[in-house]
Amino acid sequence: MSDKRTPSIHRRAVLTWIAVYPTITILQSVLGTKVAAYPLPVRTLVLTLFMAPLVTYLMLPAVMKAHTSFTARAARTSQTTQPGQTTPRTQTTWMSQTAKLEAGVPQQISG
Repeated sequence: MSDKRTPSIHRRAVLTWIAVYPTITILQSVLGTKVAAYPLPVRTLVLTLFMAPLVTYLMLPAVMKAHTSFTARAARTSQTTQPGQTTPRTQTTWMSQTAKLEAGVPQQISG
């Protein structure tokens, strides 16, 4: 069964910021001159009308997917490469090379 733990509140805050900041920056650059003449509450309303759906349905899912992928990869890496331990692949390679040496099979020198 896959591990479906949610990130801590602090990590979720950072992930949300990662989604919100570029969205606001891009929307400000696109809409800035078009809504500059309007009062601040109207500019904020226009910005949030675009920002909320973009962040909710596009940016946050993409950021969360990338975070899940990254943490899963990091977990796999930390499980297989503990200090002082060999991975099964490394151990097999070492054992097969040792067996070849003991059998007198000539080795290729890689350079």
